[in-house]
Amino acid sequence: MIQVGIWLIASALILIIVMSILAAWKLRKQSMKRKLIKARLDYFNNGNSVTLNPDVAVSDQAELLPYLKKYEFPRSLLTLGDILGSGAFGVVRKGQAKTIRSREVVTTVAVKTVRATASLDCMTALLRELRILCYLGEHLNLVSLLGACTKNLEYGQLFVIVEFCRFGNLHDYLLRHRRRFVNQLDADTGEIRDQNQVGDVIEPNDQSEGSGPRCNENLEVGESSDGSDSSCVGVTADGVVTDTESEKPKLRLRYPGDYTGIDTDPIRTRDLVCWAWQISRGMQYLSAKKILHGDLAARNILLSDNNVVKICDFGLSKSLRDEENFKNNEGGPLPVKWMAIESLRDRVFSTKSDVWSYGVVLWELFSLGNTPYHGIRPHDMCQTLIDGYRMERPEYAPQSLYDLMSSCWKEEPSERPSFESLAWKVAEMIDEHVKSYYLDLGNPYTEMYADAWKRERETVIHGDEPAVCEETRL
Repeated sequence: MIQVGIWLIASALILIIVMSILAAWKLRKQSMKRKLIKARLDYFNNGNSVTLNPDVAVSDQAELLPYLKKYEFPRSLLTLGDILGSGAFGVVRKGQAKTIRSREVVTTVAVKTVRATASLDCMTALLRELRILCYLGEHLNLVSLLGACTKNLEYGQLFVIVEFCRFGNLHDYLLRHRRRFVNQLDADTGEIRDQNQVGDVIEPNDQSEGSGPRCNENLEVGESSDGSDSSCVGVTADGVVTDTESEKPKLRLRYPGDYTGIDTDPIRTRDLVCWAWQISRGMQYLSAKKILHGDLAARNILLSDNNVVKICDFGLSKSLRDEENFKNNEGGPLPVKWMAIESLRDRVFSTKSDVWSYGVVLWELFSLGNTPYHGIRPHDMCQTLIDGYRMERPEYAPQSLYDLMSSCWKEEPSERPSFESLAWKVAEMIDEHVKSYYLDLGNPYTEMYADAWKRERETVIHGDEPAVCEETRL
């Protein structure tokens, strides 16, 4: 009995010692992590005096960009709400921010944060995006930074507050409303009909590509992949589509949007062209500021009020080049079907690789949200592109726009157009009063384009072809 007692006591002592060692190791690990976060916080707050390298994309030097203290927002004035979506780096929540905008007591916002269990890499990625947003300032077609809560960064709490776009991302919006689409293409010419002509209401064929259950990296598919039920669709004399039954989406959308009190109009071909133009303008601004996007896709373009689209989630290219992130240890899909040949093969990212992605976005728009390169496995994409395969013209794209898509998919990056050139060419397909409307919305960040657009119009009036720079430079 004595020996058993001694054995029990010895076992208990060993267990206590082991548990103490484990507890001390855990505390030490937490302490080291907190010190590391604090060091990054000091670096983040104090900035860096190193001058940016003009030969390197600013998005690849984001750690050198300063955080502007004017964006610091009191955490006590921010209320978090429902989750809008989640991605590789964290979670986006709907929120209410008091006095974050002048003349508004409470503003509905979107708040980006990292998960409680997220790694330091995720925090670093969000900090990089915050720095880029500070550097970019405001543009009508980019999701603008409204504020940030960084005071508790050493405890793993970071909130980046940006504009809220009530209608969600374009990919989900197209799927949800595709059965109410008004096709304005002329069957004979393949181009958009005259403004006064009524378009045709289409209802996607269930057997067509992209219909029914399909492999889509961004959706959880339920009974119907186009988000519609079988209710009847009609059209009035002025081309407005009406439903005899309410919509009953079968999809759990990535960012479903907020339609409270809103009666949305049907999507028309002219809307798609207008969105394409706005996206090119936003990307023109990004390229002028030397920011590479790296993940330009319809899922990363949000629809706001007044039919304004805004690009979000900038600066992924550096993360994709990083070996650990390229393997995508966060569990989400790599955007291989939106990536250029050189990005897939050599992990080379540039404004020209963003141009390639823009071409894929155009294809998404005019296919009403179909999955690009349908039926091609992601790991076969690189060789398929090298072999010369390119997607065919989507059914609802004017031939002139498909020509633009094809120019974006040139194998040699230098042969692809610049975003400045793309913005000009798409603008030629839009009525003058529509262009003037978006230039005159009253946003201060659109004024910089007003004079340039007037000069372009005067050039056309005098019969001269406007000069298009191959590259936009600072």
